[in-house]
Amino acid sequence: MSRLSPEEFQLRAAELIAEERELYGNEPKTFVLHFLDVDGQRQLGFIFVDAPTFLEAVKKTHDLHINPGGTVRSFVLEGHVLEKDKDRLMSGEEAQSAVRAIH
Repeated sequence: MSRLSPEEFQLRAAELIAEERELYGNEPKTFVLHFLDVDGQRQLGFIFVDAPTFLEAVKKTHDLHINPGGTVRSFVLEGHVLEKDKDRLMSGEEAQSAVRAIH
């Protein structure tokens, strides 16, 4: 399998985002991104991000220069996280506290 050029990568990412938007809509949702090492054994952190799709949530973390490496898992959070808890990398304990504060 050959690597994509930066231009090819951007085009493919745009295609995938368009597909996700067709499936899930354009409304922003709060995604919880959970970063783990490549083996999925050690937590590298959590971040709450508002975006319409998973790929856009991941892109937003990159735009914020938050990329601890490894792999990423996610789910959509029901409820509203406080603004102070969004768009920043946090520990598991901090993320649990933020979820408990949901209103």
